Amino acid sequence: MEEGRRLSPSGGGASAGFPWSNDASAVLWHSTPVKKQNAGASLDASQPAAPSGFKVDNVAPRWAVNTPPIPAAPLCGSQVTEFPVIDPSGSAVQRLRRELQLLMAELKDRDRELNAMAASHHRQLHAWERDRQKVLSLEQRCARLDEELQKRNEVIRVLTKRVWGVESRKEEVQKELSATQQKLCELEHKQQNISQQCQDFEEKNQSLSSTLMALSTKVGSLQVREEELSSMLKLKDKDVTEASGHVDDLTARLRDLETTVTESSSRESELLRDSEENKRRCKESRREVTHLKEELQQQVTQSSSQREEIIRLKQELQLLHRDLACSVRTGGGASARTAARSEPRTPDVWGTPPLRRRPASRARRTVTRGSSLRAPLTETIRSAAVLCSSCWTSPGGSRVQQAAAAPCTAPGSPL
Repeated sequence: MEEGRRLSPSGGGASAGFPWSNDASAVLWHSTPVKKQNAGASLDASQPAAPSGFKVDNVAPRWAVNTPPIPAAPLCGSQVTEFPVIDPSGSAVQRLRRELQLLMAELKDRDRELNAMAASHHRQLHAWERDRQKVLSLEQRCARLDEELQKRNEVIRVLTKRVWGVESRKEEVQKELSATQQKLCELEHKQQNISQQCQDFEEKNQSLSSTLMALSTKVGSLQVREEELSSMLKLKDKDVTEASGHVDDLTARLRDLETTVTESSSRESELLRDSEENKRRCKESRREVTHLKEELQQQVTQSSSQREEIIRLKQELQLLHRDLACSVRTGGGASARTAARSEPRTPDVWGTPPLRRRPASRARRTVTRGSSLRAPLTETIRSAAVLCSSCWTSPGGSRVQQAAAAPCTAPGSPL
């Protein structure tokens, strides 16, 4: 995510210029416009094959300048050494061709950089989409849990009302039961009193007879019991001392437990405060996410407009390349013919006839025509280079801009 944030503000429209926020199945964009097979067939048939150095990409369409080599005069080596041909237009065309080759190589490198930046941006969009889906699923889950909680609260309310009704009924039944129980108790009490009086009289008769026997046996048993109780008292004293020690240990443990309880209560309060802080941060992060979505949409719109402008400029550059190829072809042939005509008509050693002279005014006309066509081409190439250097700024953007500005500021360069 940090790499995407560094690329998006520096690249401006380059990193966010591909409409992948709405269509995730989009392919990588190539800077070269795709030619149709039917429309490009006639053009390829009419023009000669381009040199191997002008190929921008094996997959992308070929839009290099098709410039055939300048035909040389059929002269032998001795005549060339004796009569050298001065052709400034041919050297200028070759220099322009080399500069165009350098520009095409630079455009190829920048196209690769754009594809890499687009791929990274595509991955960032996929990661952002996964995070957004997770957030949406969590929100839906929270909504479901809230609904279930509300339903359960309603069920609890209904059950509490029922429990209150049952408790009120139970209290009434208990009151009635207590009243009946009191009546039964009174009747039983009366019956017990009557039966007790009868039993008392019978027991008094029996007790008087048995007391005499019991008193005699009781005296002996009391003596034995007294000895047993004295021994038990001694044992109880020992147990009391041990119990007092246990009580002291338990009081110490209770104090320790009270301290742990106070610590746990303080920790619980801290956890509650942390949970409230986390909720607040969650709300702030949601606000930031919405703000970032709006900024991303604005950048996508800006990059789409810049992408259309770049495509338009590249199409104009392609048309100018074709015009230049045609003008160079016509101008090169005319200059060669004028040079051949300017030489003297001397017989060739190998039997070749001498070339005819051609008026110099026609050669000058062809040279001025080539220079007039070259001036708007240089201005267009310079504007395209400035626009590409402003759009393709990356972490190594300074070196890219220097490479783009190097052909324009080189000594002896027509650009």
